[in-house]
Amino acid sequence: MIIPVPDDAGEKIEQQGAKRKFWYIEPKPEERSKRLWLFKEGRSGTGENWAEKVVCEICALLHIPHAHYEFATWQGREGVATESFLPTGCGYVTANAILSKLEPAY
Repeated sequence: MIIPVPDDAGEKIEQQGAKRKFWYIEPKPEERSKRLWLFKEGRSGTGENWAEKVVCEICALLHIPHAHYEFATWQGREGVATESFLPTGCGYVTANAILSKLEPAY
């Protein structure tokens, strides 16, 4: 399955990490709700896209909680997409933010 990300997506750029990525809202007509998704563009020749998908599937087989990834395309670019797993109204704190509070030299 390859998810086509709408060409006009890219509403909220995600700054964490080295890859180009952004959050976008996908309406789901049958549920009359909107879902928040993250598109991560893989760098050419790195295997980043299939690596995300393989690790996701291994975690599922081992019953390890994880983000579920699908292959995706946006404006002709290849990547992966994952639906936000946070409940509505919740935010998250990255491990980098926590570690920098515990160890200032981090």
